[in-house]
Amino acid sequence: MRIFLSLCLLLITGVSVAEEISLDEVTPITVQLPDNSDSELAAIDALRDQLQTQKLGVHFDELPLVDAVRFIESKTEIPIRIDFKALQDVNFSPDMPITLDAEELSATTILSLIAHEHALAYYFQSDAVVISTPQHSEERYLTRCYDLSRFPSELYYNDLYDVITTTLEPESWDVLGGTGTVQVFQNSMLVSASPRVHAKLQTLLDQLTKAIDLPSENYPVQPLHIWPTAKLMAIAEAKLDSTTITADFNNATREEVFGFLRKTNQLPIMLDHSELSYSDFELPKTIDLKLEKVPARKALDAICQQFGVGWEIFNETILITSELNVTSNLEIRIYPVRDLLWHGLDVRDARLRHEIEQFYQQSAMPSAALTAPLLPDTDNLIASLVFPNQAESWEMLGGPCTIIEYLPGDCLVVMQSTKVHRQIEAQLNQIRKQQKPIDLDQWKQQIHAYRQEVVAVSFVALPPVDDNPPLTKGDLQDIAALIKATQDKATWGVPGHAIFATSNGLIVRNQRSVVSRVEEYLKSLAIYSAADVHVAPKTLPGVGAADEAVPAFE
Repeated sequence: MRIFLSLCLLLITGVSVAEEISLDEVTPITVQLPDNSDSELAAIDALRDQLQTQKLGVHFDELPLVDAVRFIESKTEIPIRIDFKALQDVNFSPDMPITLDAEELSATTILSLIAHEHALAYYFQSDAVVISTPQHSEERYLTRCYDLSRFPSELYYNDLYDVITTTLEPESWDVLGGTGTVQVFQNSMLVSASPRVHAKLQTLLDQLTKAIDLPSENYPVQPLHIWPTAKLMAIAEAKLDSTTITADFNNATREEVFGFLRKTNQLPIMLDHSELSYSDFELPKTIDLKLEKVPARKALDAICQQFGVGWEIFNETILITSELNVTSNLEIRIYPVRDLLWHGLDVRDARLRHEIEQFYQQSAMPSAALTAPLLPDTDNLIASLVFPNQAESWEMLGGPCTIIEYLPGDCLVVMQSTKVHRQIEAQLNQIRKQQKPIDLDQWKQQIHAYRQEVVAVSFVALPPVDDNPPLTKGDLQDIAALIKATQDKATWGVPGHAIFATSNGLIVRNQRSVVSRVEEYLKSLAIYSAADVHVAPKTLPGVGAADEAVPAFE
């Protein structure tokens, strides 16, 4: 152990016993990749983009599935195949009748509506779109490599991993017994997952980087959608935001009401016949309702409430479906909350942010000086959103829904139903209207007082590893001397400041900022565990009388 301490001292004082090595001959490696290194994935991405950008109208009236596919293929020139074996395995016929009436929708939406209506799915291969069953589609795991260089320091990659495995099909990852995996190598992330997860993951990464780059001046707080068809959904969102409804419905049927909205207000409304049919016999057949320049979202809420149904955005359409479907279909949204987490302060400099976080994370060293609100105020914000909004639906209370912070982007990533998402958005806006900003001068004074506050902390040494002997009290005294010689030398001469070796650790009494640096130093030596830190009495017997005296509470 004496040898170990001597080596530590050599490292600290900068003494080197190694002969200097010339680096002049070190040169970078250049790599020549084969031309087809990513051709398959590029082809899949191109097909997905083509499917979203190609538009067509369809008027299918019980047209066999094979004929419907041929029609879409001929109009879009996108190769589409049917996996006949997968359909046969679940007793689905390729001649199942397809009924769909739609004007100028993307090919993605046309195929998605057909798949949704008939419990089908589709996935992409390098040469075609394949229509299959959901089970077969989800079993086709792909491994893709994602570039993380656009994200902050690799120190935050664990945060990114937590967001991915918490919000994207959580049960599919190996940490919860699934087969999906996430591995990080340098600035690359290799993910093995189903096609549906990959499609969402790319959007998630794009939107997280967008949240990171949001300006603090005129900070935009609109939630960011995590959906492979986010651009299509934005079309429906914009239409809803720009539309008001004026109508007088008297004994009007569902088809009449939504047909009116589709024709008069140009709302892209589709009826989810498969879902509505399950409870159709229980639902009201007609409604009486008068609307006068009502925003489209509120109008849809009022209409659907009377019919006993729900609505959600489905790509660029508005899908009228069952209330159960709206509640059970979980979607992911990112909520930018920099203004709320930091109480209105613009703290984006990484070093300043780290220092501020340290002030508040010293839970083992409570402060009388620091009374300002917690920064970042993550736990309080999450609690304020969870408990008022269907508390039983959240994972922490046994439900399937999740909420997790991603601090590099100052945002919350939430997986919830459309209904609860609307409640969360409204609640955050209400909080913002009532938010009282921090008194910046007072806060700075408190931080200064916090830094100067004298605290006493006991650090307990780690138990020995393998065959290494435990640290003796003599070893700990040498470490204490080393700390006094290398860490904030001038502060140890101040009356009341001291460092003592005990039988199993060290007791340090100094300004909080100095104690924090001592803690980091001890961590670097790997001789104490942060979990073992606890507050020592503020009055140390022997302090000022004899620096080497051992406290009575040893």
